[in-house]
Amino acid sequence: MSFRLIFTFILLLISAQLCLAQETIELSTYHGGGITEKYNTLKSDRKIKQGLYQQITRKNTAIVSGVYDHNKRVGIWHFYDKDGHVNELYNYTTQKLLYEAPVDSTHDYIEYIFDKKTTRKDTVTKPVRIGGTWFGYLPYIKLFKVDPLNFYGSVTIRAFLQILVSPGGRLSECKLIVQLKNNNAILDTYLLNNDLLDEYDKQFVAATINRQPVVSTISILVKINPDWSISLY
Repeated sequence: MSFRLIFTFILLLISAQLCLAQETIELSTYHGGGITEKYNTLKSDRKIKQGLYQQITRKNTAIVSGVYDHNKRVGIWHFYDKDGHVNELYNYTTQKLLYEAPVDSTHDYIEYIFDKKTTRKDTVTKPVRIGGTWFGYLPYIKLFKVDPLNFYGSVTIRAFLQILVSPGGRLSECKLIVQLKNNNAILDTYLLNNDLLDEYDKQFVAATINRQPVVSTISILVKINPDWSISLY
């Protein structure tokens, strides 16, 4: 039996225990982009998630699996990349990062910047988005759209998400920066309204220098689509 099947079975057992305690119903919501959200809520209040929660692609591949207990994420949650590989494991009960997939050294889409200079003698840990480097940024991505530029085609420009993370592991600011490819001149900047995000979408593991939490910035190169929306590579 595969690890994913074993984990799904365990989640179903936990979910069943929670659901037996209170009557629940199963709901689903289509979010676009081929992603469907499947979850259970209390029958008495559909705003309260209770039990198994998943988001699934049109190929029936889960990109996130976990359990809610009265709208609170509990236990170990699995976050996957777009190909269905485990990208991150996070225990919401203990608030511990259990696993993060190695960074693909063949790509340089993500850059981490610290507010303090470091030396080789320093012990540095990068900020980590709880939710992984793919699923974790989808809530940000869907809130941005580049204004059509009269004199520049999408092949001559590029865009970055620039995410400021506080020492407390919270999203401070997220903006989309559009540049010319040939000289890096900034053409436009879009600021995300943090109030549009769920509280879970604002959570990070803070960067540290010598075990001390510090301010950090995550810069992510994103694709500009023909309809001027953006997506992750």
